[in-house]
Amino acid sequence: MATNSQPEKTAATAIGLDIGGANLKIADTQGHTHSQPFPLWKFPKLLGQQLVRLRQEFFDRYHASSFSNCTTELPVGVTMTGELCDCFASKAQGVCDIVAATEWAWGDCQPRYYQTSGNWVDAGTASRDWSLTAASNWHALARFVARLLPQQSGVLLDIGSTTTDLIPIANGQPATVGKTDFTRTLHGELLYTGIVRSPVCAVAHEVQMAGRMLSPAHECFANMLDVYLLTGAIDESADCTQTLDGQPATRAAAQRRLARMWGAEPDELPTDQWLAIAQQIRQSQFNLIRKTLLQLLDRQPATPSAWMVSGQGDWLAAEVARSIAPQIPLIYLSKHFSTAASQAAPAVAIAHLVYESQPPIQLS
Repeated sequence: MATNSQPEKTAATAIGLDIGGANLKIADTQGHTHSQPFPLWKFPKLLGQQLVRLRQEFFDRYHASSFSNCTTELPVGVTMTGELCDCFASKAQGVCDIVAATEWAWGDCQPRYYQTSGNWVDAGTASRDWSLTAASNWHALARFVARLLPQQSGVLLDIGSTTTDLIPIANGQPATVGKTDFTRTLHGELLYTGIVRSPVCAVAHEVQMAGRMLSPAHECFANMLDVYLLTGAIDESADCTQTLDGQPATRAAAQRRLARMWGAEPDELPTDQWLAIAQQIRQSQFNLIRKTLLQLLDRQPATPSAWMVSGQGDWLAAEVARSIAPQIPLIYLSKHFSTAASQAAPAVAIAHLVYESQPPIQLS
């Protein structure tokens, strides 16, 4: 019998890869997922090695076939957002370098790359038509989950560590105006704000502190991970060092990092006042997402039939949706699939979409 520590190993059916700037995510069509932190902007030349490591760990943990037995019969789909990292001179270079690293690590499986046109292409086409390959994970996710609303309208809210996607759905299909990061930002369908990596100074321009309204330092001392650690929305993890000072993700360390935003030591104010400050910063992010969602809804031809929420911050997405229209049904992808699948939703979507895109097996 399988246990949590030793999951039952099965044959892989299809694999989805989501290559971001801060995390690498992998999933299969059987509900297995794995996420590996990797700051691509710091170590772009190590991406291929990290993708090999991701592949090794995933196959060793979940699949009866070994890492080295991958064949062209196993569909592997790839999507990406990491091309925006500033280690690349342009998004075109980013796409080309990510494709090259993926081919080095997974080339024996002949990966297929998803584009915002909805098409699957090979490595050469993915690099040549880079603008369709770049930032394609949102489209794959929307296309996959839109089937939950056939002939209906809705809005998918996906809040992750770095970004927030607000994706209208119409008649079971994504109905965004924009297709690229820039055009989606222009139309309020993409916000570069998330529950982990967003710097505090980018989220809250001022807070009430000691009876005064004070602006935080324009420095990356603390991010939203610290805010949500203090407010209890994210659990402490001494093993997690995805913090701006490299120290553990604990409440005590988060309070120290937050205090530094005002040139303070954590004991210069009582803990409850630092918590109140964190709540104000949280409210600023909530207000930004809510305002943008309201503007998007004003442009939609019909009231959404349902909200769909996913990502590491699905709980925040749900709060925003309920604050606008609590009567509209709320679909948690974490409940429809699993918590892990919701947090790696684009990789899950890619795995299913690439599997479905394969021609049926001809039985003799």
